Amino acid sequence: MLFADAIDEFIQAQSGVVGKITIDWYRKHLRPLAPLGAETLETVAVSHLRSVWAGLAGRTMRWENSNRPPKPGGLSPFTLDGYYRAWRTFFNWCVEQEYIARSPLKKLKRPRLPAMEPKAITESDLAKMLGAATRKRDYALLALMVVTGCRLGGAAGLRMRDVDLQTGRVWVTEKGRGGGKRRAVYVHGEALEALKDYLRERRREADDPVFVSKSGKPLTAVGVSQVIERIARRVGVTGRSNPHSIRHRFAREMLNNGCDLGALSQLMGHVDPGVTIRFYGRWADNELQEKAQRFAKLPDRDDDS
Repeated sequence: MLFADAIDEFIQAQSGVVGKITIDWYRKHLRPLAPLGAETLETVAVSHLRSVWAGLAGRTMRWENSNRPPKPGGLSPFTLDGYYRAWRTFFNWCVEQEYIARSPLKKLKRPRLPAMEPKAITESDLAKMLGAATRKRDYALLALMVVTGCRLGGAAGLRMRDVDLQTGRVWVTEKGRGGGKRRAVYVHGEALEALKDYLRERRREADDPVFVSKSGKPLTAVGVSQVIERIARRVGVTGRSNPHSIRHRFAREMLNNGCDLGALSQLMGHVDPGVTIRFYGRWADNELQEKAQRFAKLPDRDDDS
Protein backbone atom coordinates (compact mmCIF):
# COMPACT_ATOMS: atom_id res chain seq x y z
CA MET A 1 0.00 0.00 0.00
CA LEU A 2 1.28 3.45 -0.90
CA PHE A 3 1.81 5.77 2.02
CA ALA A 4 -0.51 8.40 0.47
CA ASP A 5 -3.28 5.79 0.11
CA ALA A 6 -2.89 4.82 3.76
CA ILE A 7 -3.39 8.42 4.83
CA ASP A 8 -6.48 8.73 2.62
CA GLU A 9 -7.92 5.53 4.07
CA PHE A 10 -7.20 6.71 7.61
CA ILE A 11 -9.03 9.98 6.99
CA GLN A 12 -12.01 8.14 5.50
CA ALA A 13 -12.09 5.76 8.47
CA GLN A 14 -12.51 8.69 10.88
CA SER A 15 -15.87 9.67 9.38
CA GLY A 16 -18.55 8.90 11.95
CA VAL A 17 -15.90 8.24 14.59
CA VAL A 18 -14.72 11.79 15.24
CA GLY A 19 -16.19 15.15 14.29
CA LYS A 20 -15.42 17.20 11.16
CA ILE A 21 -13.21 19.61 13.08
CA THR A 22 -11.06 16.72 14.31
CA ILE A 23 -10.87 15.23 10.81
CA ASP A 24 -9.71 18.58 9.44
CA TRP A 25 -7.15 18.70 12.26
CA TYR A 26 -5.78 15.30 11.19
CA ARG A 27 -5.59 16.43 7.56
CA LYS A 28 -3.65 19.54 8.51
CA HIS A 29 -1.18 17.75 10.78
CA LEU A 30 -0.58 14.85 8.39
CA ARG A 31 0.04 17.18 5.44
CA PRO A 32 3.81 17.55 6.09
CA LEU A 33 4.11 13.79 5.45
CA ALA A 34 2.85 14.26 1.86
CA PRO A 35 6.40 14.06 0.34
CA LEU A 36 6.48 10.44 1.54
CA GLY A 37 3.35 9.63 -0.44
CA ALA A 38 5.12 7.61 -3.14
CA GLU A 39 6.78 5.37 -0.56
CA THR A 40 5.07 2.17 0.45
CA LEU A 41 3.69 2.16 3.95
CA GLU A 42 5.95 -0.74 4.92
CA THR A 43 9.14 1.06 3.81
CA VAL A 44 8.52 4.33 5.66
CA ALA A 45 11.16 4.33 8.39
CA VAL A 46 12.00 6.58 11.30
CA SER A 47 14.72 8.18 9.15
CA HIS A 48 11.99 9.51 6.82
CA LEU A 49 10.05 10.86 9.76
CA ARG A 50 13.13 12.50 11.27
CA SER A 51 13.75 14.31 7.99
CA VAL A 52 10.21 15.72 7.93
CA TRP A 53 10.38 16.47 11.66
CA ALA A 54 13.62 18.42 11.22
CA GLY A 55 11.85 20.69 8.76
CA LEU A 56 9.04 21.35 11.22
CA ALA A 57 11.38 21.77 14.19
CA GLY A 58 13.49 24.20 12.22
CA ARG A 59 10.52 26.52 12.06
CA THR A 60 9.98 26.27 15.82
CA MET A 61 11.16 29.03 18.13
CA ARG A 62 13.03 27.80 21.19
CA TRP A 63 11.49 28.85 24.52
CA GLU A 64 14.43 29.81 26.69
CA ASN A 65 12.04 31.09 29.36
CA SER A 66 8.91 28.96 29.76
CA ASN A 67 6.89 32.00 30.85
CA ARG A 68 7.58 33.92 27.64
CA PRO A 69 5.79 33.04 24.38
CA PRO A 70 7.69 32.46 21.12
CA LYS A 71 8.33 35.36 18.81
CA PRO A 72 5.73 35.98 16.07
CA GLY A 73 6.11 33.72 13.06
CA GLY A 74 7.44 30.67 14.83
CA LEU A 75 5.60 27.49 15.76
CA SER A 76 5.23 27.03 19.50
CA PRO A 77 6.32 23.73 21.06
CA PHE A 78 2.64 23.02 21.65
CA THR A 79 1.89 23.32 17.93
CA LEU A 80 4.80 21.02 17.16
CA ASP A 81 3.45 18.54 19.70
CA GLY A 82 0.15 18.55 17.79
CA TYR A 83 1.94 17.15 14.73
CA TYR A 84 3.48 14.40 16.84
CA ARG A 85 0.10 13.41 18.30
CA ALA A 86 -1.56 13.28 14.87
CA TRP A 87 1.26 11.14 13.47
CA ARG A 88 1.06 8.82 16.46
CA THR A 89 -2.68 8.31 15.98
CA PHE A 90 -2.20 7.58 12.28
CA PHE A 91 0.60 5.04 12.73
CA ASN A 92 -1.16 3.35 15.65
CA TRP A 93 -4.21 2.99 13.41
CA CYS A 94 -2.03 1.40 10.72
CA VAL A 95 -0.78 -1.12 13.29
CA GLU A 96 -4.36 -1.85 14.42
CA GLN A 97 -5.32 -2.49 10.79
CA GLU A 98 -2.31 -4.83 10.53
CA TYR A 99 -0.88 -2.83 7.63
CA ILE A 100 2.43 -2.60 9.51
CA ALA A 101 3.78 -4.57 12.44
CA ARG A 102 5.20 -1.62 14.39
CA SER A 103 4.91 2.16 14.33
CA PRO A 104 8.12 3.82 13.08
CA LEU A 105 7.22 6.82 15.24
CA LYS A 106 8.14 4.88 18.38
CA LYS A 107 11.79 5.63 17.65
CA LEU A 108 11.14 9.38 17.29
CA LYS A 109 11.24 11.05 20.69
CA ARG A 110 8.28 13.23 21.56
CA PRO A 111 9.32 16.80 22.38
CA ARG A 112 9.16 17.93 25.98
CA LEU A 113 6.69 20.75 26.51
CA PRO A 114 7.67 23.76 28.62
CA ALA A 115 5.67 24.53 31.75
CA MET A 116 2.90 27.06 31.24
CA GLU A 117 1.47 29.64 33.56
CA PRO A 118 -2.15 29.07 34.70
CA LYS A 119 -4.76 30.32 32.23
CA ALA A 120 -7.68 30.93 34.57
CA ILE A 121 -9.56 34.20 34.77
CA THR A 122 -8.78 36.09 37.99
CA GLU A 123 -11.36 36.22 40.77
CA SER A 124 -11.52 40.02 40.65
CA ASP A 125 -12.12 40.10 36.89
CA LEU A 126 -14.77 37.40 37.14
CA ALA A 127 -16.53 39.30 39.92
CA LYS A 128 -16.58 42.44 37.76
CA MET A 129 -18.03 40.52 34.84
CA LEU A 130 -20.76 38.92 36.95
CA GLY A 131 -21.67 42.37 38.24
CA ALA A 132 -21.81 43.77 34.71
CA ALA A 133 -23.99 40.96 33.32
CA THR A 134 -27.25 42.85 33.84
CA ARG A 135 -29.30 41.05 31.17
CA LYS A 136 -30.96 37.93 32.56
CA ARG A 137 -29.69 35.87 29.63
CA ASP A 138 -26.12 37.08 30.01
CA TYR A 139 -26.00 36.48 33.75
CA ALA A 140 -27.58 33.02 33.45
CA LEU A 141 -25.15 32.09 30.67
CA LEU A 142 -22.08 33.33 32.52
CA ALA A 143 -23.18 31.80 35.83
CA LEU A 144 -23.85 28.43 34.18
CA MET A 145 -20.35 28.36 32.68
CA VAL A 146 -18.77 29.40 35.99
CA VAL A 147 -20.38 26.68 38.13
CA THR A 148 -20.22 23.83 35.59
CA GLY A 149 -16.98 24.40 33.71
CA CYS A 150 -18.77 23.33 30.52
CA ARG A 151 -17.16 23.94 27.16
CA LEU A 152 -18.20 26.75 24.89
CA GLY A 153 -19.99 24.41 22.47
CA GLY A 154 -21.85 22.75 25.32
CA ALA A 155 -23.37 26.02 26.48
CA ALA A 156 -24.23 27.13 22.94
CA GLY A 157 -25.92 23.86 22.01
CA LEU A 158 -28.31 23.61 24.97
CA ARG A 159 -31.97 22.87 24.26
CA MET A 160 -34.86 23.06 26.70
CA ARG A 161 -35.05 19.27 26.89
CA ASP A 162 -31.47 19.25 28.21
CA VAL A 163 -32.31 21.24 31.34
CA ASP A 164 -33.88 19.83 34.51
CA LEU A 165 -34.66 22.85 36.66
CA GLN A 166 -35.78 20.68 39.56
CA THR A 167 -32.49 18.83 40.04
CA GLY A 168 -30.13 21.28 38.37
CA ARG A 169 -28.86 18.56 36.05
CA VAL A 170 -28.04 19.90 32.59
CA TRP A 171 -27.03 17.71 29.66
CA VAL A 172 -24.43 19.26 27.39
CA THR A 173 -23.23 17.90 24.07
CA GLU A 174 -19.58 18.68 23.51
CA LYS A 175 -16.73 17.66 21.23
CA GLY A 176 -15.99 13.96 21.06
CA ARG A 177 -16.33 10.82 19.00
CA GLY A 178 -18.94 11.01 16.28
CA GLY A 179 -18.96 14.81 16.49
CA GLY A 180 -20.18 15.13 20.07
CA LYS A 181 -20.62 13.37 23.38
CA ARG A 182 -23.46 14.01 25.80
CA ARG A 183 -22.73 14.34 29.49
CA ALA A 184 -24.29 15.81 32.62
CA VAL A 185 -23.15 18.96 34.39
CA TYR A 186 -24.71 20.35 37.54
CA VAL A 187 -26.08 23.84 38.11
CA HIS A 188 -26.83 24.90 41.66
CA GLY A 189 -27.35 27.80 44.03
CA GLU A 190 -27.58 31.30 42.61
CA ALA A 191 -26.66 30.05 39.13
CA LEU A 192 -29.67 27.72 39.08
CA GLU A 193 -31.95 30.52 40.30
CA ALA A 194 -30.59 32.79 37.54
CA LEU A 195 -31.31 30.10 34.93
CA LYS A 196 -34.85 29.63 36.25
CA ASP A 197 -35.43 33.39 36.23
CA TYR A 198 -34.23 33.68 32.63
CA LEU A 199 -36.25 30.72 31.38
CA ARG A 200 -39.50 32.09 32.83
CA GLU A 201 -39.44 34.54 29.93
CA ARG A 202 -38.75 31.90 27.31
CA ARG A 203 -40.80 29.41 25.31
CA ARG A 204 -40.47 25.98 26.81
CA GLU A 205 -40.79 23.62 23.85
CA ALA A 206 -38.31 20.73 24.09
CA ASP A 207 -36.42 21.61 20.90
CA ASP A 208 -36.16 25.33 21.66
CA PRO A 209 -32.64 26.62 22.28
CA VAL A 210 -31.91 27.80 25.81
CA PHE A 211 -29.79 30.82 24.89
CA VAL A 212 -30.99 33.01 22.04
CA SER A 213 -30.11 36.33 20.44
CA LYS A 214 -32.35 39.41 20.58
CA SER A 215 -33.96 38.24 17.34
CA GLY A 216 -34.74 34.86 18.89
CA LYS A 217 -32.15 32.88 16.94
CA PRO A 218 -30.01 30.30 18.80
CA LEU A 219 -26.73 31.66 20.11
CA THR A 220 -23.86 29.95 18.30
CA ALA A 221 -20.49 29.24 19.90
CA VAL A 222 -19.26 32.47 18.30
CA GLY A 223 -22.28 34.28 19.73
CA VAL A 224 -21.56 32.99 23.25
CA SER A 225 -17.94 34.14 22.93
CA GLN A 226 -19.13 37.57 21.83
CA VAL A 227 -21.44 37.85 24.84
CA ILE A 228 -18.54 37.05 27.18
CA GLU A 229 -16.24 39.42 25.32
CA ARG A 230 -18.70 42.31 25.48
CA ILE A 231 -19.18 41.89 29.23
CA ALA A 232 -15.41 41.82 29.78
CA ARG A 233 -14.90 44.89 27.62
CA ARG A 234 -17.66 46.76 29.46
CA VAL A 235 -15.79 46.55 32.77
CA GLY A 236 -12.31 47.01 31.32
CA VAL A 237 -11.00 43.49 31.85
CA THR A 238 -7.61 43.23 30.13
CA GLY A 239 -6.53 39.79 31.39
CA ARG A 240 -7.85 36.40 30.32
CA SER A 241 -11.62 36.40 30.11
CA ASN A 242 -12.55 34.01 27.30
CA PRO A 243 -14.80 30.97 27.90
CA HIS A 244 -11.82 28.64 28.28
CA SER A 245 -10.35 30.81 31.06
CA ILE A 246 -13.66 30.40 32.91
CA ARG A 247 -13.49 26.64 32.44
CA HIS A 248 -9.88 26.70 33.64
CA ARG A 249 -10.92 28.63 36.74
CA PHE A 250 -13.63 26.04 37.48
CA ALA A 251 -11.06 23.23 37.46
CA ARG A 252 -8.63 25.11 39.68
CA GLU A 253 -11.33 26.07 42.17
CA MET A 254 -12.48 22.47 42.41
CA LEU A 255 -8.90 21.32 43.07
CA ASN A 256 -8.34 24.12 45.59
CA ASN A 257 -11.48 23.16 47.48
CA GLY A 258 -10.51 19.50 47.80
CA CYS A 259 -12.32 17.84 44.89
CA ASP A 260 -10.64 14.54 44.06
CA LEU A 261 -9.05 14.19 40.64
CA GLY A 262 -11.34 11.36 39.50
CA ALA A 263 -14.52 13.35 40.13
CA LEU A 264 -13.06 16.50 38.56
CA SER A 265 -12.03 14.58 35.46
CA GLN A 266 -15.62 13.39 35.00
CA LEU A 267 -17.02 16.87 35.65
CA MET A 268 -14.66 18.26 33.01
CA GLY A 269 -15.68 15.61 30.48
CA HIS A 270 -12.22 14.02 30.28
CA VAL A 271 -11.76 10.32 29.65
CA ASP A 272 -8.25 10.36 31.13
CA PRO A 273 -7.59 12.07 34.50
CA GLY A 274 -4.06 12.67 33.25
CA VAL A 275 -5.49 15.22 30.80
CA THR A 276 -7.13 17.07 33.69
CA ILE A 277 -3.97 17.39 35.73
CA ARG A 278 -1.80 18.14 32.71
CA PHE A 279 -3.81 21.10 31.48
CA TYR A 280 -5.49 22.42 34.62
CA GLY A 281 -3.36 21.33 37.57
CA ARG A 282 -0.72 24.02 37.02
CA TRP A 283 0.13 26.58 39.67
CA ALA A 284 2.12 29.79 39.75
CA ASP A 285 5.07 30.08 42.15
CA ASN A 286 3.16 32.16 44.71
CA GLU A 287 0.29 29.64 44.65
CA LEU A 288 2.67 26.74 45.25
CA GLN A 289 4.21 28.64 48.16
CA GLU A 290 0.77 29.22 49.69
CA LYS A 291 -0.09 25.53 49.33
CA ALA A 292 3.20 24.47 50.91
CA GLN A 293 2.58 26.77 53.87
CA ARG A 294 -0.98 25.52 54.26
CA PHE A 295 -0.40 21.79 53.96
CA ALA A 296 3.23 21.08 54.91
CA LYS A 297 3.11 21.47 58.72
CA LEU A 298 5.62 20.44 61.36
CA PRO A 299 4.07 18.15 64.02
CA ASP A 300 4.04 19.37 67.60
CA ARG A 301 7.32 18.74 69.37
CA ASP A 302 7.43 16.07 72.01
CA ASP A 303 8.93 17.96 74.94
CA ASP A 304 9.15 14.80 77.06
CA SER A 305 11.86 13.27 74.89
